[in-house]
Amino acid sequence: MRKRCFMAATISFNNGATTCDCVVRNLSENGARIDLGVFASVPMYFELHIPLRQQRFKAELKWRSETEAGVQFLQEDGVEAVTGGSEQKATAALQLRIRELEAEVVRLQNRFMQLTEG
Repeated sequence: MRKRCFMAATISFNNGATTCDCVVRNLSENGARIDLGVFASVPMYFELHIPLRQQRFKAELKWRSETEAGVQFLQEDGVEAVTGGSEQKATAALQLRIRELEAEVVRLQNRFMQLTEG
């Protein structure tokens, strides 16, 4: 059973490199209806982050209209792919993301050096 709501959310894909703001219009344990506002291109699989609930869901696009979409939340290895509201989980996720971004910066700096050495 889906519950009506009006919560800001963010869709991310390409390992977090691409994001798109949206609004969650209704929500259930298994999925959601999201409002994309203007026509936005989203892939079949992405991550949906709802800051108000401190939740992240791995999601699959199930249907799409011009401005709305229905998504189903995915499971990984029989465990629901949701990170809940615990502060420790959020901190650990942020630390992991910082390490990933720092490694990406180093990789890009090295590539820049290769290209400018000529």
